[in-house]
Amino acid sequence: MNMNLVGPFRGRGFFRLLPTDRPASVEDVRRFALHSAESLRAHLADPEEPLIPMATRRQGFRQKREVVSLLRRAGFGAIAPRELSDELKAMVNRKKLALVAAGASRRRIPTTEAIEQWLDAVIEEDPLWGWVFAMVATYGLRPHEVWHIAELPDARGMLVIGIADRYIKVTKTGFRVALPLLAAWVERYELGGVNGEKRLAELRRRHRPRFVNEDGLPYDPERDLVMRCDNNERLGAVCCHKLRSSDARVEFELRHKLYAWVVIADPQGTRKPQRRKERCVPYDLRHAYAIRARETTSWSYADVAAVMGHSPDVHRRTYLSEISGEQTKASVARRMLTSSDAA
Repeated sequence: MNMNLVGPFRGRGFFRLLPTDRPASVEDVRRFALHSAESLRAHLADPEEPLIPMATRRQGFRQKREVVSLLRRAGFGAIAPRELSDELKAMVNRKKLALVAAGASRRRIPTTEAIEQWLDAVIEEDPLWGWVFAMVATYGLRPHEVWHIAELPDARGMLVIGIADRYIKVTKTGFRVALPLLAAWVERYELGGVNGEKRLAELRRRHRPRFVNEDGLPYDPERDLVMRCDNNERLGAVCCHKLRSSDARVEFELRHKLYAWVVIADPQGTRKPQRRKERCVPYDLRHAYAIRARETTSWSYADVAAVMGHSPDVHRRTYLSEISGEQTKASVARRMLTSSDAA
């Protein structure tokens, strides 16, 4: 178990400092999740001390959300209800939307050439994580979906994610089939076959997915109909920390970094936009896949959205928001020429 999740229940952890003359309440758990550890301890010692909100972008806030889920799975749903987990998740989503509205949220979209050169280097540095990120880049996967690959690439490069069962949802959007872009990467990085089976088994052994039933209890195939994965967010965070995270240990990160150019606009519009190079995160590989599909294929929005596991509206609004004028021009020309040749 992650010892950071046990800390609040040990030593001078928050729950060890609560009054002993009453049981813990929902409000206690909510207060724990929303405020920094230092201010919580100070407030318990002196109620006049202010509580300082926890920054939702920090790893510590993610861990607090996991503690709430841990309490519920341990049978303390009365003080850690699902509604509280939903509220905490919504806070993160509101923060993301606010950043987008302010123009402060931007994707770092690496070029196909930069991705290939980086993957070549990472495969040499760490074959397992090179394989993981090659999967994310080639199929536009959400990072946690690598753990839930049901069928490795076949002769046509098709990849199956999740289980085709209405009661089983181990990924964010359930079962789907994904297609490779670039198809040559399947062979170049040995994504399938014996190497693929070896890497997938090693990944699951190092970082185990945790499957639960509808009540949050460990899944039992003999007893339960519903199954979901309870730690997908944690699995995705492992991938993030391998590339770029202010909370990860430096030695945990890969030595080889992936960079992309971004244009930073002044929210007030008083200064000229600046162009600078920034480090990428795993989801940037997924966004790069969406733009690559737009540039190099004649697939419709609905086609690309289907293989990526979201709706056409989400695809247009989110995944194509960073596409440049030159990329749009190339896409239109390709589609029109393809249509003319077919006619």
